[in-house]
This record gives sequence, structure tokens and C-alpha cells, in this order.
Amino acid sequence: MTRELHRPEKRQFGRRTVLWHAWIKVAGRDREACIVRNFSVTGALLEFASETPAADRFQLAIDHFNFTAECYVRHRSRTGVGVYFSDTVLNGQAINGIAPAEVVARIQAERELRRRGPGPARS
Repeated sequence: MTRELHRPEKRQFGRRTVLWHAWIKVAGRDREACIVRNFSVTGALLEFASETPAADRFQLAIDHFNFTAECYVRHRSRTGVGVYFSDTVLNGQAINGIAPAEVVARIQAERELRRRGPGPARS
């Protein structure tokens, strides 16, 4: 575990640690709940309550950001998968129009608002 904490970042765009409820949809099956543990403009780390889905390709939907994208599994563990977004998504054309870069920008904006705390009262 310690080794993983100090591993150098290999991604071109760093991951953001998050905790979001999300869904995956594998063709021909019902959607399945998951948790997004980290997110970057190129992919995400997903965690499942039970074993990971066997599919190597699926849609990821994050309702909080109205984000839906085609994903491919890059690596998997017993209860999690690391995914990367399809080339279409990486070119800014997510299924419903919001790109991963916009989600990352929203993450940063939300964190900045929380860091600042409540502003002065307005009349």
C-alpha cells in the first residue's frame, strides 16, 4: 500500500480523487451501480460492491455531472476497474455532450468554492 501512495503519476493529466455514485451499462444487461474513486480527462477508477463486470467495454454514467461516456477496461482487480475513455470522448464528444475536461474543471471549481467557505451575506 505504501508503495502505491508514492508511485509517480504517469497520466498526462492527473487524476482527481472523488467519491461519486455512478452507473455502468453493458450492452444487453441492466445497469449496475458503482462508485467513481478517481477521475481524469482520460479515464476513471471504478469500484463495485461485488465482483467487477466481465465486459471490457461499457458506458459509464455519472448523474451528478450529466456525464455519459464509452469506456474500455484498462486494468481490473476483484472489485474495481480502471477505465479509459474512448477516442470519441477524448476528442470532446461524450455521448451527451459534456467532455471529461469539463467534468475536471467542475471538480476544481467545486473544490475552490469549498476551500473558500461561505461568502459574505448578501442583502
